[in-house]
Parts: sequence; C-alpha cells; structure tokens
Amino acid sequence: MLFGAVSGAFEGIGTVIPVEASMVGNRHMYPYFLHLTICILALILSSLGISGYLRYGHATQQIIIANLIEENDSIFLTIIYTLICISVMLTYPLQLFPVIEVIENALFLPGKIFGPKTLVVESVNGEGGIQEASETDSLIKDKSKVGLAVAVPKSVSAWKRNLIRLLLICAEVGIAILFKDQYAYFGSIFGTIGASVLGYFLPPLIHIKLKRHQVWWGITALNVFLLTVFGVIGGSTSLGLGIKTIVDRMINNQ
Repeated sequence: MLFGAVSGAFEGIGTVIPVEASMVGNRHMYPYFLHLTICILALILSSLGISGYLRYGHATQQIIIANLIEENDSIFLTIIYTLICISVMLTYPLQLFPVIEVIENALFLPGKIFGPKTLVVESVNGEGGIQEASETDSLIKDKSKVGLAVAVPKSVSAWKRNLIRLLLICAEVGIAILFKDQYAYFGSIFGTIGASVLGYFLPPLIHIKLKRHQVWWGITALNVFLLTVFGVIGGSTSLGLGIKTIVDRMINNQ
C-alpha cells in the first residue's frame, strides 16, 4: 500500500509534457523548475507523513486531519478542511487537462468515432496565428518547413466536447461517493495504475528504446531495474493488495 500511496503523491507527473508545451518564453528553464518542484514536494510530503506516524502510530487515520479532530474539534481544523477543498478545486482542472486532451483526441480527431472524415492540420503561421488546412492543401506538402500539430478541428461542436467533460466529471464524482470510506486504499490503487506507469514504466522503456545504443550500459541496466522492480513487480503487487484490502473492508462493513 505504501508503494501506491507514495507513487500517487506524484500524480502530477502526467502534466509535465502539457505544461512544458504551453510554455513560450522560458521553456529552457523548465527542467530546473521541475526538479525543484519535485524536491520540495518530496520534502513536504515525507516530513508530514513521518510526523503523523511518530505522533499517532498505528492509530493514524487515512486522512491525518481526522486524528486532529478527535483531539480538538476547533474552528482552526474547519479552516484547514476548507483550505483543502479550495486546493482541490484549484488543482483539479490541471490534473484533468491531459485526461480530457487524450479522450477528445480519441473521439474527435479526423477519422475517429465522432470526428470529421477529412484530415485537419493546424499550422502556426509567421504571425503567431493558426491556420487550418485540408488533406489536399499545399500547406502540408512540405512538412519540414512548417510546424504541424493535429488538433481537434473547429468543426466539432463545442457542446459535444463539453458533454464529454461533464460526463467525465460526473463519473469521478460517483466513484468518489461510492468509495468515500476507502480513500487511502483507492488512492493507492490509482497511484499504482497511473503514477507507476507514467513514472516507473514508460520513461525507462522510452529511454531504452531511443538511447540504448548511445549511453553507458550501466544506464540501460538501471532503466531495466526501474522498469522491472518498480514498474512491474511493485506496481502489480501494490495493485493486488489494494484491491484485496478494499474488497475485504467492504465485505466486513456489510
């Protein structure tokens, strides 16, 4: 369970590429911002986690604030809960952004289920604007001279995209209500599925695929170690234990 919980703490890893792609003037500084953010996050989370277990031991609740309320139900703790809710509201759109982007591309790109039949290619022109071109347009004849990006065409109605977003949010709300008493365990499962794949599985796999003939063999061995131990063994073990724990708790509660 610890593996999934720790991996889930870095759930924002899925926003690394979209955020970097949205940076314009200081993209060259992004690796420094990323590494600094991860270090600060690791320090804060590890410090709070260790402090909670040092104080409450095995009596530590899934959410540490529940322990504080048992000792002192004050207005201060209500303010903390309120700030947590505000934090979730402000960060939720950022976490949802790459998910929506993947789903919309799978549904609305040309040739997909709900997309147009003709290819629409967006090109950033010299004035910073975006031009749309069909498959036969001369704009896409020489791809080496133009920066091209396939995007959801403007011909797709806005209400269709908004409906997908609404359904996705409703599904997440339903899951949250259904598993509200299994917060830590459900979070561990999602951390195992999402963060393990994004953090431990795909990066080493991509690096081996692209750079295995250009780097020292020790780097490749390290990638294989991360891929096998953390990505496969750690992920599958944590996933199995998480599902078993949730099932056992739900059966016992009945």
